[in-house]
Amino acid sequence: MAIQKLTLSAASKALSSCHPDWHITPDGLSLTRYFKIKPYEAAVKLANQMASLSEEQDHHGDICFGWGYCSITMTTHDVGGLSARDINLAAAIDELALP
Repeated sequence: MAIQKLTLSAASKALSSCHPDWHITPDGLSLTRYFKIKPYEAAVKLANQMASLSEEQDHHGDICFGWGYCSITMTTHDVGGLSARDINLAAAIDELALP
């Protein structure tokens, strides 16, 4: 089954079941979440957990971390925007029981 690009409306509706800190970027092509997390080791651990989930789902977001933060931005390059794959990865990240 081919991956379908979500309309902005469909992506917003699907995202409503995820943590409210997820945001669709202004261009409507990506999904992002920023975590304030300390200490540094906790940010590294979160980045590694998100990387593991990305590998499991074969859908790889851009993960960035440093002292006090970790963030991830996702898009589905194959469709040039958001797809259910992005929403599914966001939901899986939410299951890490993060604030």
